Amino acid sequence: MFVDTTITVQNKEKTFDTEGMSIEVWTADETLLAANHQPLSGEVAFKEYGISDASLTDLFFTPVHTAVHTNARIIDGSETFDIYRVERFSAHYESICRPVVGE
Repeated sequence: MFVDTTITVQNKEKTFDTEGMSIEVWTADETLLAANHQPLSGEVAFKEYGISDASLTDLFFTPVHTAVHTNARIIDGSETFDIYRVERFSAHYESICRPVVGE
């Protein structure tokens, strides 16, 4: 199922807690970025991207944007996805993602 959606991209930042300890937090880098969210099957992942990791289950097509990169996250409604890899094309990016569970 192809779903047109609006996403938020988050990046990890280092900051300090009240005791001065370094911690990592996720902050919104770009909100309301248009995207197309698609499921990613193991067969397609391997054939199209050479990936055999079964935890990579989602694919987002987005416009070219500096906020979209590995080590970032995509928030789509109530779901969160870690970006594993970004395939860059002249007109769009394809972000291969895994859902974040238990956070």
